[in-house]
Amino acid sequence: MVGDRTIEADGNIFFEDLTNNRKVAIIFSTYKKSGFFKKTESGARDEYLGLIYECSPILNPVLSAKNLYSKSAHDLKEFKDIKDMVKPICEITGSWLKNLEIDGKTYWNIADHLPDR
Repeated sequence: MVGDRTIEADGNIFFEDLTNNRKVAIIFSTYKKSGFFKKTESGARDEYLGLIYECSPILNPVLSAKNLYSKSAHDLKEFKDIKDMVKPICEITGSWLKNLEIDGKTYWNIADHLPDR
């Protein structure tokens, strides 16, 4: 194989802990392109940002699931748009191709954890 390793994901995903009133929100693709005459680009298509946070009590799990996982689910662009956050717990950063860090601690890094071949 020749060429760049690329995996492009777009949008976001949520995970819910109904028992402890916690959620995880992950925004895929930090890549942003703006400008009309002078284009500026930032971020990368393989990077993601996440946030683990304490949320308001989830009173209706079925309704919550419909809001987060249905075809008409809210598309989260920035963490400030989260309406049920009580307090942030920690951040998630990384890349599909390079690493995963949660609250600054590396859980996976391609340079240290080579796949079996």
